[in-house]
Amino acid sequence: MFKNYFFAALMVGILPFAITATENLTEKLEHADSIKSTDFAEFQRHLRAIELKSNQLTAEQKIYLKYLDGYEQVFLGNFEQSIHILQSITLEPVNTVLLLRAQSTLLNIFTIKGRFAEAFVLANEITQQVPGVEDTIARLQALQVLSLLYNQTGLYEEALYYSTLAQQQSSNDRDACAAKQLMIESYYRLQHAENMDEIYSTAVASCQQAGAPVFESLVHYFYIRYLLDIEELQGAARMVDEHYQAAQQLSYEPLRVFYQALKAQVYLLMDDFASAEEAALIVTANPDNHQYFETHVIASKTLYQVYEQKGDFKSALHYHKLLHQSKLQYRDLQSERIRGFYESKAVMEAKTQQIELLNMENSLLYLQQQVLSKEAQNARLLLGLFVLMLLALGFLAYQGLIGRHRFKFMAENDELTGISNRYHFNKLAEKSLLHCKKQGMTVGVILFDLDHFKQINDKFGHATGDWVLQQVVQSCRNFMRLDDIFGRLGGEEFAIVLPGCHADKALMLAEICRDSIEDIDTKRCGHEFLLTASFGVTSSDTSGYELKQLLADADKAMYRAKQGGRNQVHFFTGTPAVKSQPQFGD
Repeated sequence: MFKNYFFAALMVGILPFAITATENLTEKLEHADSIKSTDFAEFQRHLRAIELKSNQLTAEQKIYLKYLDGYEQVFLGNFEQSIHILQSITLEPVNTVLLLRAQSTLLNIFTIKGRFAEAFVLANEITQQVPGVEDTIARLQALQVLSLLYNQTGLYEEALYYSTLAQQQSSNDRDACAAKQLMIESYYRLQHAENMDEIYSTAVASCQQAGAPVFESLVHYFYIRYLLDIEELQGAARMVDEHYQAAQQLSYEPLRVFYQALKAQVYLLMDDFASAEEAALIVTANPDNHQYFETHVIASKTLYQVYEQKGDFKSALHYHKLLHQSKLQYRDLQSERIRGFYESKAVMEAKTQQIELLNMENSLLYLQQQVLSKEAQNARLLLGLFVLMLLALGFLAYQGLIGRHRFKFMAENDELTGISNRYHFNKLAEKSLLHCKKQGMTVGVILFDLDHFKQINDKFGHATGDWVLQQVVQSCRNFMRLDDIFGRLGGEEFAIVLPGCHADKALMLAEICRDSIEDIDTKRCGHEFLLTASFGVTSSDTSGYELKQLLADADKAMYRAKQGGRNQVHFFTGTPAVKSQPQFGD
């Protein structure tokens, strides 16, 4: 999904240079640099003219030209070629300003391509360099690309920190507009409602002054999302009508899709089901739109609710399944992003330890030289140095082992509940299923979903919702064996793989867990409410040993439980779900 953020990101940190008609090659390079995001065709013509005089360029000018060549390849979509060019710049003796700009452009590409492990390692290097660079353009470009990376990977506090720094250092409306557009996205994701109105009005003013319609439309988009969240339906509907056409006329495909999904959502809330259906179908009908997972979730949910209201339960079920698939894809993508973040942390920690070790070895070499000049103290000092080196190496090895274990645990387990996340659950489950298949052992699978969990979050707050998820996991784990695999697939949905467990035992465990969840005393969290869950159960005797099929069949059984009134356990029998008056919801 990130390739479509490229054109917006490229406009970050560009300040026009003075345009001259002299033959000075530095001025020609600077002029080409100044128009590269505003008049790309003219930029290419200047680049070709400079390349004809490449034999007259100094070493520094040649590196500057190479940077502009790398930028050109990015704009043309030749990402791998651009990466090769920009990485070669980082290996050459180059001034800190041009190095930072090359690294910032490279970071932007890694974000576009979804290469998050590399992106976070590079982001750490850029973060260390920014304080030592005085050039405003290079600093702003680095800060805003850092903010873009963290926004795209769900680390919104970090994104807000860098966009705020960029906004504070902006000297013109264009830079302020770019920074505030990133800020308002972070504020929206973090649910900082107290800041939204102020940042929205100042962001719109800066973007209008700068003549930046793409950034301005993105600012309107997140503010409309905020109005929908606080149930200001009239204001949201008015803004969609006001800005929808402008967004559709921009040559920026993500905005068109974003506003189309917004339109469907607003019409649904206004009970205009025909218009909501028409707008949502436009989003889901185009295969290219599937890369925008969030908008596809909105459109699928809108269609499922529209068809439920119309009594077309077959279509409602179809879009309910699409909604579920879109959510899973989005969660998998988020898991990959976070895993990249933690992998980069581990890499940087290893590099830091290597540097510390090298510094220690240098210190030891210096001490050894001093020892050799004093024969009387030689034996004692050498022994002390040897012990010190052993202790240091042992300490660093221990720290590295602990760090790797810590990052491995964080990458594989759900932060809130402590059980396996979706990525690790799939890995363990597939390994267990393969073993059971080879041994001829039956495997049971349980899938369950908390009933009306969204209502609990909306009514009592996310802190209460987090408490509920932790209590549910704690209650269910009491009844599981050591080799059972328990994972949180995302949100309020959980799965259990039971090696060597027949269908009757899996049904019994599901019923025990259902009773245990219903018996949770919610008054301990400060609120009293009914807590239940719906369970779907299957086994390898019915569904085979493929994890995808087992989860799909368990999901169908769970759907039957929700149809039957929730707080039930159903076993997958291979027959279709009952179609009379199904109940949809959380």
